[in-house]
Amino acid sequence: MLNDVFELKYIETHWHDKHTLISLVESIHPLKLELNPVDNSFTAHTTIYPQVDELGKCQLAFNLKTADDEVPFILAPDGAQVPLKNIVDPVTNKVWWAEGITWLKKYKRWGTQAFRTAGTLTVVIGDITVNIHISLSQDKHNELERYLSSFKNDLWELILDDKSYIGGAAKQTSSGGIDEETLRIISNLLSHAKSIFKTPKAELKEIQQLRDRKQVKPVPRTFMELSTKPGSKKLTSRATEPSYNVPENQYFLYVISSTHKLIKQLTLISNSKQNRYENAINQLSNRLSALKDHKEINKDLVYKDLLTIKDMCDVKKISENINCKIEHNLGTNFANKIYIYFIKITGKVKDSDNTYFVQYKYNEQSDWSDQNTGAKFFNVDSIASIGLNVGYEYQINAALNHNKGIGYNSKPYERFNVQYIAEVRVLTTSDKLTKNVEKLKSYEDQITALKKSNWIHKLNKAELKEQQKERDSILSRISFYKRDLETSEHVYKILKPKVKAYGNLEKELKKLGIRPSSTFPNSMTFVQNQHYQYIHSGYRKLREQIGLADDDILLSLEQIDSIGLINMPILYERWCLLQIVNALIIKFNFICDASWKRKLIRMIQVPDANEALTFMNYDTKRKLRLEYEPKMDNGRTPDFVLKIGAKNKDGTTSIQKFVMDAKFHSSEFLASEGGISGVVKEMAHKRNYSENGKNSVFIIHPTLDAIEAAGGIISPQKWAETSYLGELKLFDWENPRKPHQFGALSANPSKSIRFLDDFHRLLGMFLQYSIEDSYKCIDDDDVKAINFCISCGSADLQELDIVSYNGNTNNKKKWFNCNNCSHHTTYNHCYNCNTRLIKNGEYWTYQSMMPLQPTNIKCPSCEHPL
Repeated sequence: MLNDVFELKYIETHWHDKHTLISLVESIHPLKLELNPVDNSFTAHTTIYPQVDELGKCQLAFNLKTADDEVPFILAPDGAQVPLKNIVDPVTNKVWWAEGITWLKKYKRWGTQAFRTAGTLTVVIGDITVNIHISLSQDKHNELERYLSSFKNDLWELILDDKSYIGGAAKQTSSGGIDEETLRIISNLLSHAKSIFKTPKAELKEIQQLRDRKQVKPVPRTFMELSTKPGSKKLTSRATEPSYNVPENQYFLYVISSTHKLIKQLTLISNSKQNRYENAINQLSNRLSALKDHKEINKDLVYKDLLTIKDMCDVKKISENINCKIEHNLGTNFANKIYIYFIKITGKVKDSDNTYFVQYKYNEQSDWSDQNTGAKFFNVDSIASIGLNVGYEYQINAALNHNKGIGYNSKPYERFNVQYIAEVRVLTTSDKLTKNVEKLKSYEDQITALKKSNWIHKLNKAELKEQQKERDSILSRISFYKRDLETSEHVYKILKPKVKAYGNLEKELKKLGIRPSSTFPNSMTFVQNQHYQYIHSGYRKLREQIGLADDDILLSLEQIDSIGLINMPILYERWCLLQIVNALIIKFNFICDASWKRKLIRMIQVPDANEALTFMNYDTKRKLRLEYEPKMDNGRTPDFVLKIGAKNKDGTTSIQKFVMDAKFHSSEFLASEGGISGVVKEMAHKRNYSENGKNSVFIIHPTLDAIEAAGGIISPQKWAETSYLGELKLFDWENPRKPHQFGALSANPSKSIRFLDDFHRLLGMFLQYSIEDSYKCIDDDDVKAINFCISCGSADLQELDIVSYNGNTNNKKKWFNCNNCSHHTTYNHCYNCNTRLIKNGEYWTYQSMMPLQPTNIKCPSCEHPL
């Protein structure tokens, strides 16, 4: 393995002078290195932050695992070789190689170009070449600190919050793993601790001190003083003093110290939850106030659709597009058998992309063949699909094999098997074309009206009813979060003074000379003294209450808590991991396997840990396996692989794999890589994370302007301004295109408070829509898997009767209302291509809404604009 040869890390050094190293701290995780099979070189990516002074002491360094007499060097663009400096850790004697050309006397450190310069740094180690791509970020310390604080808080909350584990029957928690019983234990522990502090156990220790002559208990020194100072009023005497540093008190201090740390974290979690609930309420209130009787329309998207509709009415262009798909190099032996046919497409055969129901005739003036004489099939399977559409009439110059027969239902049929097509021409008499022309006129009229109203669309009756469903759901969630906010405030109010009280008690115990020890002394004191007894039993109960019974988990959490900002790309990956786990547990009510806490901590602490978390939701019948940095069959190592299995209503199982990669890239570096289009293409195809098109592939990145840089937004929803969920075609290389297969999620805690909602929406799309095939919903629009609410994750749904609008009822449509949060979900289909559509309200819908119809979805498959 590469790590057996060398590792690349950030180190922070402190020097007394240029020759004397005082201390060296290395980052927890090395930078990821990837082999380039073309030239056998290695590639790493990192980001520098010139505006963060605290990172100025950090520098990239290599630790060679094998002995090599050659000095590693930087290969400058002009070919010059700049040798790296040998740095030896004074504690571990570990040898590092880093930049060390210029000594900065003022700062007492060696200067490094890599901290100030973006670009590619090439380092040669023997016969190995390492290319380090360095991107520049203008983020400031407080912005990066948001990632760090969010990461630490989320980790503690996941571990301590009872809702995130199932070691038995779930308890009703208040906030951050705190219920009333836990609060009672914390208060009782403090009360018993104060009682112990009044009269702590002590041992008398013999000492010597000066006393009045009449009170002296002589020691050898006393007789010496009598002979040398016969008139002295005070002499050295034997005496005793209490010593509190006994095993019972050492364990007592350990409990108080540990409880103090836990309460501090629980207080931080409660405060963090308060902020989150307040933000959630504010967001929901803003969404509520934005629901009006009108809608602002994105005119750019409207004009984009207008051009598409005009193309749909352009007979010449439609014909040209079809003819471009004809593979003229096939079937040239049929050139002498080409005849002119006229066909009208009346429907598509189920489970076939290239077989159509048709009517036909042999000249343009004749009547169409009578459908009552039997079914007529037009089959183009033998050549490339040319994309004929229902409702269109075509003149086709082709060589056809025309067969007649009797079907299994004893009815006659005719089948035209295409052997070769020379040319296709769309007829202006097509019903669909006529309707499209009418719709184009209506669309242009709507645009004219919108221009006059300054692009404000007045909602109609049906749209207002849809909006009322959204309003009911928002009000339900506001009520839910207000209850949670009250509980969090209650917990915080109780815990906050306890932090100070425990801290003061810990200081006072240390002043008594007590040193903490986690070893339980098991003495009679803990049997006879009720206060010492409760310290032991209460602490054990407290740990059980918050799901932290094991010392090694607490120790690991404390080690992780010391992580710094040195390696931001790795920190971003771990932060994304926690957001995924957070969304699955908190938003979608999944539960984990029994050992998930240790697995999660190993994922964070140990490089190449090869761990996976298993999640289960028994209500929605979905099982997940989340793998962090797994090795795929093709040898590639993405950041996250999510395998989802759903047990369907008919007893079958749907299985799908989703690959996500965290990219902590700046806007500039993202642009240099071809934007999100180039990065996703690299992941999906060059690295083949899609495994030849089978898997969905998404990148997660912190950049907020990536969609604008990729050509501008393609959906009118707010989330579409920064993220792309594959709702419509954005990347020019997606051809043929599977909806929602590729995308890029923007997630940045320092710039947006909606980042968890963004993870929520993405994972909801995987769980609800992408787990099964959504094409050709012939029978009905419902999904095979168990239905659930994407807003709150509940499977407690009520199916509603379909209400017709304007006398039109779609019998394939399904309506569900969530009994938990009142969220409304509509399962529908595209009238043009039958692809399933799922509408989750404007906020949670991951498919594009129509620019001119703010309550209707644009099909992600055919993208029909009408």
